[in-house]
Order: sequence, then structure tokens, then C-alpha cells
Amino acid sequence: LLAVWAFLRWRDRRSGAWLAVVGAAVGWAAITRPLDAVCVALPLGVGIALQLRGERIKRWFTTAAVVVVAALPFLTLQLLCNKGITGRWTQLPWSYYAQRYSPYDSMSDAPVNPDYHATSVVPEVRKFEDEFVVPAYRAKLATPYPARLLRNVLTPTLDDALPNPLLLVLVPVGLLGLFARGRYVLAAMLLPFLLIYPLYPFFLAQYATVAAPALILLALVGCEAIVAMPGVAGRPAARALAALAIAALALAAYPQFRPGAPADEWDVAPIFRLIDARLADLSSKPAVVLFRFDPIHGNPHVEPVYNTDVAWPDDAPVIRAHDLGPERNRELFRYYARQSRERGTPDRAVYLYDLSPDALQEPPRYLGKASELARIGG
Repeated sequence: LLAVWAFLRWRDRRSGAWLAVVGAAVGWAAITRPLDAVCVALPLGVGIALQLRGERIKRWFTTAAVVVVAALPFLTLQLLCNKGITGRWTQLPWSYYAQRYSPYDSMSDAPVNPDYHATSVVPEVRKFEDEFVVPAYRAKLATPYPARLLRNVLTPTLDDALPNPLLLVLVPVGLLGLFARGRYVLAAMLLPFLLIYPLYPFFLAQYATVAAPALILLALVGCEAIVAMPGVAGRPAARALAALAIAALALAAYPQFRPGAPADEWDVAPIFRLIDARLADLSSKPAVVLFRFDPIHGNPHVEPVYNTDVAWPDDAPVIRAHDLGPERNRELFRYYARQSRERGTPDRAVYLYDLSPDALQEPPRYLGKASELARIGG
């Protein structure tokens, strides 16, 4: 939205400062969600090119240079991040991760290879791949592209990007006013979005965020076109009534106004709250908590092993780790036993949290100190 707003200001004033805002906003988008940034950048590039028709080649180069220089700090940050995480300047961390831990969550259309699977030793990752990723990938291969576009992307986008499905009736009318000054840039973001996302096996509701401004614009333009119809135009009451109708439809979509509406959270959220409460109540800290997954009955969506509350995992008062068996666990115990000696910090207590459905309600079981377990194994 910032990039489009800045483009509209630049179009009217031809100020290099506004053009720099366009470049910075697109660069910011590129290091946040690169695919969504493509949906933003392509229409903006076309819009800028249309405004430069008839200009000298020097003006074209100057315009491109301003955009690139403004985006450069963000792109440099991404390059440094790529190198630090993946070891390569041009490989994104997500692609590095996906190649190893979710290889079928991709744009590929190659047949399923039984020897090609996640390399992770974490059982939740393997189970998630077997039960969700590979079936979704097979379904993608078996579904023609037009059907994927309609069923997997367009339909959920129309449902998720507008606050109320009744507002969809305004979208076709909004197409009539699409090519008014500047409107096509924002609306055109739908095109790359609809073309690219069917190439992936998954489509989640939050992906529709990048398409929402375009659909909202079309709905509002459609409302404007209706208000401007002969017999209605010039009547302030009609415009006020239309605005109130849109506001009422948007408010009516809130869960508070919809009896029986689903809760605004995942169904596994109570489990995560329980786990957080258990870890907060540990009797001995600092600690390491090993989470043991049940590969038969466990839910792969319940993944509590993350250490994002601190900049470096070792600084966390409670470190979450996977239970990967005696040998790998012993490596972990040795590491933290050595760390406590070198830093002069308290020896970490070690707990085991069983994630199987029958044991999930039980508090973590104390196993001992890291230095003790490093000597005897775990």
C-alpha cells in the first residue's frame, strides 16, 4: 500500500523522493515475502513505464537507478542473511530449508520420488510430510492448472480477502472503473498473484493478504459506480447509504456478531497454552526440556520446539529441544554441561515432556542435571 501510494504521488509530482519511497517499500516487501513482492513490483513497474513513455533514455535510467538505490539497503540485508544462513549469497533461507525439510512444498511438477523426502531426523517433520505435504503435492499434480486456479486460489481468495462475501457482487461492477487514473496498478496485483499461487500445493488464508487491497478497491469502485448511476447521482443520501451498507456488511462478518462462528485461533492453541504454563511452572531453572513425539498417535501440528523469545537460544531460561534418542541427547547434555563450566552459570536441569495424547496433561518429568546426564547418557 505504501508503494502504491508513493507511486501515485510520484505520478502527479515526478519527485525523486516519492520514487525512492516506492523502491524502499518494494525492497522491504522483497525481504519479507519475495513472492508477494513480485505481485507488487510487476504492476508498479508497468505503471512507471507507462508514465515514462516518450521520455529520453536518460530519464529511464535515472528512474530505475533511484528505485534500485532505495531498495538496496533491504536487498543487501537479504544477501547478508542468505550468506550467513545458507552459505550462498543467492539462496534464500526458505529455499534452503525447503530443500531439506519440505522438498514437496514447491512449484515443481516432477513426479513423486519415494527416495526423495525430508532429511530431518525430527519425527514430526517426517509425519507431517507423509500425512499432509506429499498428499497435497499429489493432488496438485492430479489437478489441471485451471481447476487449481479456480478451486485452490481464486475461491478462497474471494472468501478471505473481503470481510463479507456479499461484497463480491460489487467487484464485477468495479471492473468498469478499473482504468481510471492509477487504479489499474493496485488492481493489477491480482494477476501475478492468481498466476503464481496455483503452482504451489498449499494455499493458506493469510496468503490472500496481498490480494485484499485489490479486491477491496474493486468493491469500493463498484459501489461508487452504482452511486453514480443516472437517477442516483447527485444525491448525498445515496452515497451515505452505500457507505453505511458497506460498513454494516464488514461489521457483520466479525465473529462477535456471528453465533456459532469458529474461534479465531487454531484448534491446537489450548495445547500450546498448556505447554507454556507447564514450562513456566518448572521447579528448577535454567532448564532444557526435551519433547518426545508419539510417531503413531501424535499430532504433527503440535510443534512446541522453538526458542524465539531470545536472540540466541542458549540465553533462554528454558531451552526447548527434541528428544532424538540417547546418543543425540547426550551430545546436547555435554554441550550445556561444558557451557555451564565455561560461563560459570548454574548447571541446567533437564526435563522430559511426553507429547503423546495420554501423557500430554502430565507435567514434565525431571531427569537430572545436564552434567550428570552427560556422564551417564540420556
